[in-house]
Amino acid sequence: MRIAILVLAGLLLSACARTADPQPLVWWIEDCAHGIPRRPAELETAPPPPAALLTYLRGDLVDGAFQPPLPLRQRAARRPLLREAFRAGRILLQDGEVGPSPRLVGKELRDAAALADQENLDRRQVDVLVITLAGMGEADAMRYRDAIHAVRTELDLADGGRPWTPAR
Repeated sequence: MRIAILVLAGLLLSACARTADPQPLVWWIEDCAHGIPRRPAELETAPPPPAALLTYLRGDLVDGAFQPPLPLRQRAARRPLLREAFRAGRILLQDGEVGPSPRLVGKELRDAAALADQENLDRRQVDVLVITLAGMGEADAMRYRDAIHAVRTELDLADGGRPWTPAR
C-alpha cells in the first residue's frame, strides 16, 4: 500500500511540475523571429511563464514600442536573406537547423555557411535561454525542443526551404 501511495504521489508531483503546453510560447517566439508583431502581454496566460522567462521575452522598449529580445530581432532582420537562400537552394533544412547546400563551393559556400551559422546560433541561444529561464526539467525541455523544431521546420518549408537528404 505504501509503495502505491508513493508511486501515485510521485506521478502527481511530476504531472504538476510539467509546464504548460509549449505551443503558444513556441509560436510567439517564431512569429517574433519572422517579424510578425506580437505583444509580451500575450504570454501572460494561465499559467503564465516563469517570471525570469517573461522578463527576458519582454525585450526592450524603444521609443515606447516593444522590441523582442535581440536574437529574435536579428533573426527577423535576417529572414529575407534566409528566404532568398532557401528558394535558391543555397540553404537546406536539417533537424530544426539550417545549413549550406553541399553543392556550393568557394565564396557562395562561405556566404551560405556564415548565414546558416548565425541563424543557428540565434536559434540555439533563444532555446537555451527559454529552457534555462523557465527552469524546465528534461521532459519539458524535450517537449519544447520538439515543438520549436516542428514549428521552425513548418515555417522554413513555407519560405521555400528544402530538407537536406544525403546522396545515395
